[in-house]
Amino acid sequence: MRNGPPLDVELEKAVRYVPSGDYSMRPATIPALRRAMRDQFATDAEIVEAAPVSVEHRVAVSPKGGGVPLIIVRPIDQSEPTPWIYHVHGGGLVAGGHRSGLATMATLAAETNSVVVSVEYRLAPEHPYPAAVDDCLDGLEWLVGSASDLGIDPKQLIVMGGSAGGGIAAGMALRCRDEHGPTILSLVLVQPMLDDRNESPSSYEMDGDFLWDRTSNATAWAAYLGSLSEVPAYAAPARAEHLEDMPATYLEIGGVDIFRDECLQFAQALSQARVPVELHLWPGGFHGFDAHDTQLSRQALAVRTQYIRRILGQS
Repeated sequence: MRNGPPLDVELEKAVRYVPSGDYSMRPATIPALRRAMRDQFATDAEIVEAAPVSVEHRVAVSPKGGGVPLIIVRPIDQSEPTPWIYHVHGGGLVAGGHRSGLATMATLAAETNSVVVSVEYRLAPEHPYPAAVDDCLDGLEWLVGSASDLGIDPKQLIVMGGSAGGGIAAGMALRCRDEHGPTILSLVLVQPMLDDRNESPSSYEMDGDFLWDRTSNATAWAAYLGSLSEVPAYAAPARAEHLEDMPATYLEIGGVDIFRDECLQFAQALSQARVPVELHLWPGGFHGFDAHDTQLSRQALAVRTQYIRRILGQS
């Protein structure tokens, strides 16, 4: 029997309840998760079909050598310089890629007249922290340095991440603040993965539930942190002791999400540090609920889009 709050009625119909442990990720099942996520990647044709946009591929040159792959999605009627959204994909720190969720992001680009840039980062456990944050920051800095050539406005930058990507985005924002990196107008954190300690009440409530439970979370963090003896806030932003001067933050989380309580605590800590915060707690929503076509999901997507338009001065 489930321990958490009740599900949204439509979402309960949209998913089949799975007995405890059936979907828990363990080290041996990471390759299967990667294959499952790759099967859902949007092709360039699907991205263009989803919205009136064009697709471009670039590689950001890293100062450490090598490159960071980027996909740039532009509204067809782009007027330069254009606001832009730097998208950090989810996947539990161990899976996914810069094509993850990109059809949805293409619709967002068209609706907000913004360029969306999706970044590819190295995955754990082969590449533990700080590889993902380093890659995302290298890509961001290259883009800001190339802003005039790319037709984007460096002063209208939104960094957006979902799940693991939300945690990476928040960690990257902390580094930008502390290292005088690019100025971020706003963070948009969608059901972000922020705390490696896995000790909140909601982490126990969702033990053995849905597609991301307590065991999956522990597996992911162990892969990402490797042999670290001390976990820095850049890796797990919930550990940050000082959040002053962080960007204005939009944070959304479902009421039946393992990350619920760490997100609520992070929003409170940001607010207490005088950071403007818009928080949405969607009742009955499990982790990744916005991928299902339900009234609650459509409402969450609409409110998220409205926030981005408002922060860009479009409404």
